[in-house]
Amino acid sequence: MGLAQDLMRGVSGRPDAVALFAGIAGDMERDQAGWIATLRAAGVKAAHPDDGWVDREHNEVFFCYPQFDDGVAVGDLIALGWPQWGSKKPRHRIVRVIGKTVGRFQQRWAFEPANA
Repeated sequence: MGLAQDLMRGVSGRPDAVALFAGIAGDMERDQAGWIATLRAAGVKAAHPDDGWVDREHNEVFFCYPQFDDGVAVGDLIALGWPQWGSKKPRHRIVRVIGKTVGRFQQRWAFEPANA
């Protein structure tokens, strides 16, 4: 299911308001698709929101709901953040995977800044 479909699930109300929201959701989906294409072209293997699933103290991320994941391995680049909705400047940081921890119920990827 695409981003616009996710955002539109359960939306109801006046037809003009629903149409406006659908247009905004479609714009967001196009922005994200362009952002992902740019990241992939730069050699980034995955992207995940820089949210509560990112442990900033220990520099680890659990891919709970990645924007994309092309098969990450140690040494790969990943993006943490989001496209900048409605703008040309994304809000993300690029990090390099330096390790993987496999736990009982999840795997976490250790990272460092990509320029380190």
